[in-house]
Amino acid sequence: VEAIAEITHRRKALFIVGVDPLSLGIVRPPGSYEADIVVGDAQPLGLGLNYGGPYLGIFAIRWDRKLVRQMPGRLIGLTKTVDDSEYGFTMILQTREQHIRREKATSNITSNEALMAVAAAAYMVLLGGSGLRELARSIWLRSHYAAKRLGELEGVKAPQFSGGFFKEFTARFPKPYNSIHRALLEKGIMGGLSLADKPPLMDEYSALFCITEAHSMKDIDRLVEAIGEML
Repeated sequence: VEAIAEITHRRKALFIVGVDPLSLGIVRPPGSYEADIVVGDAQPLGLGLNYGGPYLGIFAIRWDRKLVRQMPGRLIGLTKTVDDSEYGFTMILQTREQHIRREKATSNITSNEALMAVAAAAYMVLLGGSGLRELARSIWLRSHYAAKRLGELEGVKAPQFSGGFFKEFTARFPKPYNSIHRALLEKGIMGGLSLADKPPLMDEYSALFCITEAHSMKDIDRLVEAIGEML
């Protein structure tokens, strides 16, 4: 990753990294390898799937005044009261704001997901640093257990590729996956996502699986055993 960052910066471009926020409980933070901008989806931080939304996005940057002034949305900073007795939050860099710059304000490019932000903040506070690390390890162990179990089935390659993964991996089956998926649904099991429409690396034999803390080891065993009966 450092090599990619070096090449990017040598070309005077911004190094932008997309992350799963929960994965940061066990992997290095993007700032440690010179990321300029970090983006991610905060849905895993205690938010329900809600049939597709509303969700919460993560957008963070390294300290650079030029980048800060180009950020979308409102910026809230931590400050102290006049007598230094308490902390408080206030809007910062207000010259970027709508009440000053009107139609040129960068805060015009935003949406209000405050409710989602409060829910995600409460979730992270309840877990704490050690809880987030434990959760990340749990997800990693479960997903790798699922890949290992699937890979033990005759004709199945899981994971399909050799790179590292956190909670999502692809698997390749000896028969078209859609037929397996339909059979799983009849058993009340929501299997992986068919990748038949994702050529050239994927085809009708490939599927994407996502394993999280919501899946127990028994759930994984049931999935693998059901697929094994169909092969």
